[in-house]
Amino acid sequence: EGHTDVALRLGYTSDAGWSVVAYVENLFDTRYFANTSEGDGILPNIAFDPARPQTFGLQFTYRFGKK
Repeated sequence: EGHTDVALRLGYTSDAGWSVVAYVENLFDTRYFANTSEGDGILPNIAFDPARPQTFGLQFTYRFGKK
C-alpha cells in the first residue's frame, strides 16, 4: 500500500540579516509506517517505525557579522 507525505516550507530573508521560515510536515496527517523490518536471527524480531505526525513550526534566524 502506498502513501503520500506532503511537506511545505515558506520563508523570507531580509537584507538586515534575519530570516523566518514557516513549515508543515505531513500536511494531511497521513498514518503509515515509515520502516518495517523482520529480524533473521534465532529469536523473532519485528520492528515498526511510525511516520512523523503532523508538525507545524516557525524558524527564526539572525546572522551576526558580515553578510
